[in-house]
Amino acid sequence: MRRWGTQRSDTASFDAEDGDPHKPQELICPKVSVDQEVSEGYIPPQPLREMSCETPIAGYASHKGCLFPIKESAARLSRWSRNGDAISATQEATCSVSDDFAAQAPASARMQATTEPSEQSRKRNERRARARALKRDSQDEEDKSRRAIVWLRDDLRLDDNPALQEAGQFASVICVYIHDPEDASPWPLCGAARWWKYESLRVFAKTLKTLGSELYVQVGAPADVLAQICLEVGVEVVIWNRLCEPWYRERDMQVERACELNGLDVRTFKAAVLWEPWEARPDERSYDRGFGSVGFYSSAVKELGEVPAPAPPVTKLAGVPAESKAALAANSVALEDLGYHFTAGKGFPKDMRNFNEKRQKKAMVPEDDWAAVMKSSWAVGEQAAQSRMREFLEQVLSEGLYEGRSRFLATEKFTAVLSPYIRFGELSPRRCYYEALHFTSKVPTQKGPRPVNNTFLRRFFWRDLAYWCLWRFPDMPTVSLRSHYETEQWSGSDTQLRRWQQGRTGFPLVDAGMRQLWRFGWMPNYLRHVCAQFLIEFLDIGWKKGFEWFDYTLVDSDVAINAFMWQNGGHSGLDQWNFVMHPVFAAKSCDPQGDYVRQWLPELSHLPAEYIHCPWEAPNGLLLGANVLINLTYCDRILRDLDKARREHTREVLRVRNAHHEVIAKGGNEWFEARPGHWVTLITRDDFRQNTEEFLTKQTADRPRHQQRRQLQDALSIVMGDFTRHYDEV
Repeated sequence: MRRWGTQRSDTASFDAEDGDPHKPQELICPKVSVDQEVSEGYIPPQPLREMSCETPIAGYASHKGCLFPIKESAARLSRWSRNGDAISATQEATCSVSDDFAAQAPASARMQATTEPSEQSRKRNERRARARALKRDSQDEEDKSRRAIVWLRDDLRLDDNPALQEAGQFASVICVYIHDPEDASPWPLCGAARWWKYESLRVFAKTLKTLGSELYVQVGAPADVLAQICLEVGVEVVIWNRLCEPWYRERDMQVERACELNGLDVRTFKAAVLWEPWEARPDERSYDRGFGSVGFYSSAVKELGEVPAPAPPVTKLAGVPAESKAALAANSVALEDLGYHFTAGKGFPKDMRNFNEKRQKKAMVPEDDWAAVMKSSWAVGEQAAQSRMREFLEQVLSEGLYEGRSRFLATEKFTAVLSPYIRFGELSPRRCYYEALHFTSKVPTQKGPRPVNNTFLRRFFWRDLAYWCLWRFPDMPTVSLRSHYETEQWSGSDTQLRRWQQGRTGFPLVDAGMRQLWRFGWMPNYLRHVCAQFLIEFLDIGWKKGFEWFDYTLVDSDVAINAFMWQNGGHSGLDQWNFVMHPVFAAKSCDPQGDYVRQWLPELSHLPAEYIHCPWEAPNGLLLGANVLINLTYCDRILRDLDKARREHTREVLRVRNAHHEVIAKGGNEWFEARPGHWVTLITRDDFRQNTEEFLTKQTADRPRHQQRRQLQDALSIVMGDFTRHYDEV
């Protein structure tokens, strides 16, 4: 099992058909034990209902019988510095003592400090601005004669690329991609995403050549590779765009320290998200929304102001002198030597290997290449990303098709389909956000008129929230955030898991989604929910198995978002989904006529819409005419009684909750220790909160699939039924 660190992380939130999980929840509340003394500057944990809030505690405000940290004290409670570094206990104590002295200062002194004449403040700010401008001009002039390295990772674009923008003023620029055999990530790229990375690097290498530059590929530890290049070529400045994953954040800080010790100038920039986790810090700013929800995050980052505008595309980069090219080439390798593009393999790998070594050595045919459909279906690179963004904004977003329920249709291209481009940095999230801001017309929805860009812009806050969760809880991909769910017993079998992965569950909508995922490396968001909940709610297989499979098969595989989504779907995340997708009835929103199923399950293509999503209910005569034989041309259902399966899963969830009364808050929500000694209540699904096995969130059949409208038996059907039963017995 791949692990990293001792902390955990995750969070999610999505709109769904049968309910909105983003409900306002309790405020951040420290639990204080009545039989423990409150030591100076520290509040030990205790159940909220035993806390007396009549006398407010220093650093906390009282609201509706609860205590929550006021914003002035929240900064002291953080375990991280403003740059994302861990703060020691001594530092925290020092901050706490200094704050206490400030609080004890005479009122007149505090008043004088806070009422400094505005004119004096204005002049001081002007002096500082002039000093910064002079320093910047001096540095720019100096840079014109210096050499720089740009360390490229997931930022393979010219548009809104701060690192390349900074490098544009240097006399010589070396663009390098470093393959680290000892990747710091416990979840390094594999499968479909690994193939996409190869294509993205290949295309961007060509793009750089149009600017007179070149991409050098080297292998080794990043700190060693960068130091060697600087030594051999005489580079003085190292530039890169920051990554947000905690393991890469730690690795990059180590590289930065090593470079600075060697006298190098290091410049890093924000490029992967709108707000980096260490500047967003929603757990210090947002107390009036459900902890871990997108509302919780978006209300917090409002204090940071507007999202910065994207930078213009880079149009020129200085090349590398001829005498330096030989030294760089001597230590570089061809991109193909990394093996990212190896995709030989037939069938479904049990060990999730990237490729079959024996088949890779032979001349491959499409039948021996598991990525054959991906390669012929996707256009990779910045140009393709920009083209798709314009197409989506002009043809989908501007028409209001993304804001309503139309985006759920799996047969239409009403979803953005931008995720792999953003994932690998071929498209800037700032650029997408900025361009979408211009579309402000409103369309009618079930919740009233809304701007056409409302949901799309919200997705970027959701994405940043996932990165914050991973940074805050680094064990999110492997450990349940609601730790009591680690004791949940899963009854699903390996055989059932295998059939789900292969798209052979006997439920056409689920099978179509899983087959599209395997062949295309992607499927619509709505179908991801359907397939994920079928695995968890009905097959009773743990979310970690689903996370591993999606990590292997998605071209847009992202550890933060993937773990964030699966934890919430598996009940253990910060923001439980308050809906359950039905593997048949969900089709009324995403595939009402069955065209999506017919595309990915051609063996069912002749069935009418009434039975395309439930062929086991079709008259045998109709099945025979459509050339569909259950268990022959199409697999039988993996489950016969969906309601029974879901009820058994719910019963196990309730058992876990009832065995951990200490985490159940008044009203049925669940407590979560956001930081030592400080507890929040988390969004909890309705049926769990009410401790019932009854289905409080349930999808129903649409009219074409309602059994009362069908004649399920005729003479031929009876004969065929007898034949089928005899075949099963034999």
